[in-house]
Amino acid sequence: MRALVLTAITVSSAIACGQDLGTKVTYSTRAARASVVVKELGELAKVKLATSPQTEGEILIVSVRDQSLSDIMSRIASVTSGEWKPEGGTYRLVADNKRRNLEAKERHAKRLSSLQADLKKFEDNANKQLEKLNKLATAKPAKKPGDKSVADKPIATTTPGTPAPVDPALAALRQKLSLSTQFNMLSLIKGVDPNLLCEMTRRERLVFSTSPNRMQRSLGGDAPALVDSIIQAHNELVSRIPPAPAPDLSDLGTEAASYVLKMRRMRTSIVADAAKAVLTVKPLEFDSEATFNLRIYNREGVVVLTARANLSGFGRNKYGDDADDGPERPTTEKETPIQYAEDSKALIAATSGKEASLGTVRLDPAVRIKIFAPDRFDPLAFADTDEILAYAKSLGKPLIADLPDSYGGLGSQSIETLESVSSRIKAGDSIERVPDRDFTVLRPADPCSAREERLNRQALAELMHVVLQKGVPSLDAIANFAARTPYPGIEGMVSNYFNFFIPGFGMTGPDFSYLWDMLRFYADLSPQSRELLRNGGRLAFSSLTADQHEALNSMLFGSSPDLAWESKVNVEDKLMQELYGGSLNEMGMDYHDDPTEVAPNGVPADGFVDMKAQVESFAFPLDIEGAPCLASLEVLGPTELAIIKMSRDPEVNSDAQQIAPHLNHMKLGTKATLSFTFHVAPQIVLAHSLSDCRLLESGGLFAEENLPDAFMKQIAERLAKIKAYQASNEGGNIVGSGQTIHP
Repeated sequence: MRALVLTAITVSSAIACGQDLGTKVTYSTRAARASVVVKELGELAKVKLATSPQTEGEILIVSVRDQSLSDIMSRIASVTSGEWKPEGGTYRLVADNKRRNLEAKERHAKRLSSLQADLKKFEDNANKQLEKLNKLATAKPAKKPGDKSVADKPIATTTPGTPAPVDPALAALRQKLSLSTQFNMLSLIKGVDPNLLCEMTRRERLVFSTSPNRMQRSLGGDAPALVDSIIQAHNELVSRIPPAPAPDLSDLGTEAASYVLKMRRMRTSIVADAAKAVLTVKPLEFDSEATFNLRIYNREGVVVLTARANLSGFGRNKYGDDADDGPERPTTEKETPIQYAEDSKALIAATSGKEASLGTVRLDPAVRIKIFAPDRFDPLAFADTDEILAYAKSLGKPLIADLPDSYGGLGSQSIETLESVSSRIKAGDSIERVPDRDFTVLRPADPCSAREERLNRQALAELMHVVLQKGVPSLDAIANFAARTPYPGIEGMVSNYFNFFIPGFGMTGPDFSYLWDMLRFYADLSPQSRELLRNGGRLAFSSLTADQHEALNSMLFGSSPDLAWESKVNVEDKLMQELYGGSLNEMGMDYHDDPTEVAPNGVPADGFVDMKAQVESFAFPLDIEGAPCLASLEVLGPTELAIIKMSRDPEVNSDAQQIAPHLNHMKLGTKATLSFTFHVAPQIVLAHSLSDCRLLESGGLFAEENLPDAFMKQIAERLAKIKAYQASNEGGNIVGSGQTIHP
């Protein structure tokens, strides 16, 4: 009905403008920007068509034969949430703001409904466990004369090295109290405004408290009683646990052993001085799940008790990168192969075949040209387009489709069948079919998120052009790209480009979200600010631009804060810890690693950032035919080469010889590591580094065994440091200094 109304409006406007929109058009295009598709359609029909800034970036696939232009236009408006407006002699596709506002409300309502279903599922599971536990309790045999209850039993003791006997009654009590904590956590979660949870992005972190400051929200009126109940359950269990001998921690490093002992002490100690409870909500990056972490502090700011709950779904079902896998795809005997274009087959083979697994990406030069021009050959124009065209052909109808980036990009990485594509569309996984009697009409399942998260093709094309020219892009080029495109997530189209074709990006840091903000911060630094930092100066937070302040705020209060003790920040040590031991401060023993406690009024105006630079060589490996390797393996500094050397040790990795990349043909370059330190509170900093890589234009090729002496020495020193680090921290993560910062 909406399509018919739009057609009537368009035709009446055409009559007024003296243009015939009834012209029959035959047109087919692979995935392309709406600005290109609309212009080409207009040229075929000899009608002036154009897009607006709000619609030009929509990615369309059109395949029609002898269809009226008005029918095509109405369906393009439908899938893009747009409308056609006559402007002089031109029809312009503009945003239908009324409809887009309605879509935003519908998204919120769906997320709210999904969140409520997730909470009910959580509660039902807990009730089932409780019911099962109660049945076990009632099925116990009658007590014999002389038997004692758990409360009456004397505390059992054990000798060192002897495992404590399992007490069934104590185990049942432990389960019961654990369920009690789950129910209390559920009640705490229910007390949180569900609208806040539904509007959370994967980069946010919500913090609630029984005594909130400016950066925290109130945990609700029932929270103190619920927290008290959690404490009582803990105390009851602790009072029944028999004392155990001190564990043997001789195989751990000093700090790791200290951390284990502190955690053990917390879990086995009565809580008597609780002063404040903080509930942190954080969506997980990889899947549609959120974690709810409860911390209870005493008056000294030390954590005396923790509790945790995971909530699956979290109101994100069927929404782009946050989607789950949807309903299980039915298995059928019939499997109709997709007829992929030659370019698509070449791309799939290059990015998912055996050579790719060995670190080599070989592409036909003609295909490579297309990959490196995403503004002219869209990332969705390869296997993804073939799948959509095959689906529409099976229905025997003309096709109008608008694809979100979450559908794919850079090939499907696997060979799909017509049945699997049909199942995916039917499930509403990323895209959905719009009811239409005469056309196959496909649109994003979540059009709001599709618009918010769409990759800036022009910005990517400019970055790819730098890669073609220089081999390795500079930090400026990568930062300028990050500043112009939305955060892409750690999986999907952008990560595929960086993994396969854009060297240097993966070596700038392990945390993608944190890194994106750091790149945005760097991109906005003026030449004067960069010079100031290079010369050892300080850049005050009070002098930051609005964009820099936003980036810092996201790093400090977003989903992945990584606060550290200033005295513990060391570039090489931090790299070792990120590679082998996680975060620099995974203590979780006091409030210093919670930014809302450390900076309760937001980004501190008296804070500042400084920077140190360190320059070292890197190797740029080529395959035996001189072609670049997998981009994520192309910038190998001393640390990366040391890790590769160590991975070849059969005692470390029995499969290393099969997965090690070819390192017989390498160019050399220089990598400047810029280590930024944001001083957010006394003794506490936010530290992160960026790498600026420059490939040398001359110097010949090197094998791994004949690198320059200075470079070989750096690799040997780094290898020794890695081995020493592993040896000193075997069996546990590295942790912080064990200090306590008092409120």
